[in-house]
Amino acid sequence: MQGRAEVAVIGAGIVGLAAADALARAGVDALCLEAAEPGSGQSAGYTRVFRHAHDRADLVELVSCARRGWDEWSELAGESLVGDEGVLFASPEAEDLAALLAAAGVEHRLVDEEEQRRLLPVLTPPGGPALYDMRGGAIHARKAVAALVARLGDRLVREEVQSVDREGVVETASGSRRFERVLICAGARTPELAAPLGVQLPLEIRDHTRIAEMSKRGGRRLFDERIFTHNASGRRRSLAANALSLKGSQDGGKCPRIAFATSASE
Repeated sequence: MQGRAEVAVIGAGIVGLAAADALARAGVDALCLEAAEPGSGQSAGYTRVFRHAHDRADLVELVSCARRGWDEWSELAGESLVGDEGVLFASPEAEDLAALLAAAGVEHRLVDEEEQRRLLPVLTPPGGPALYDMRGGAIHARKAVAALVARLGDRLVREEVQSVDREGVVETASGSRRFERVLICAGARTPELAAPLGVQLPLEIRDHTRIAEMSKRGGRRLFDERIFTHNASGRRRSLAANALSLKGSQDGGKCPRIAFATSASE
């Protein structure tokens, strides 16, 4: 590796790209290292669902902050990266979730079955009220990755990281280099890179199936996304079957130079 940088960010999924972009915009000299196509691992796919509905007040606050961040990214990209279609969340806890959104000042409303049919005519309402998250919507994942890659430019280095040591030395096929700080955002490879540092991160391998259905009714594009995982025993679990978008550092001080970041899929 040639050139100089204060920080190495390992991994160019949405988390690594976002971290490298934030560092660069803060005036930090950072490189993002990735061997594969950016956004081709856990961040792969056309879309995700952005929703404010969570069952803890602190998470709702964090998501509200994240939405402001997505709005800023959209402005920098010159196009919308999160749709404004809204998310219809059908759940027995809809009223409790609505109270959490109200406390955080998130725009929303409870909708009866008649309005649910109007908002999402491709599905029959499951019964009872639903929460309409008016600032939720479809995340345009590929557009977001492309915008971050464009902003990073030559700060995105296409090299595979082989190892990281406690002193911040990053080893790649072309050589080694020492950084003041290293942020590991390598998805499923993070435990592999962390283990030699004495940091054990739990990892469960699952097959991840994302099913997207799109139709058009009355001039509106409707998008329904359902996510399933298969664990080692072969049992299937639905993770987000009721979230529908209407689409028209863990180290504890052992390695002060190294930090880890990961994302959680719906």
